[in-house]
Amino acid sequence: MSSLPEPDDRLSAYLDEELDATERAAVDDLLARSEAWRAGLAEVAWARDAVRSLPAPDVPAGFWATVGDERSRA
Repeated sequence: MSSLPEPDDRLSAYLDEELDATERAAVDDLLARSEAWRAGLAEVAWARDAVRSLPAPDVPAGFWATVGDERSRA
């Protein structure tokens, strides 16, 4: 049994370049040592790319202005 941690949310942050240098180095090390982490990274990358390929939803005219107004009141 491996003593390495299971793949986790750091993979998404890794892909999005949201990790600091120390965290990124730790994930790089895990990716180098673990097929599970490499497979997890491939899955997260596939999901991210699939979502990004979806068309933008049609929203009614003025929708974003209304959202901005509601946020201003919050």
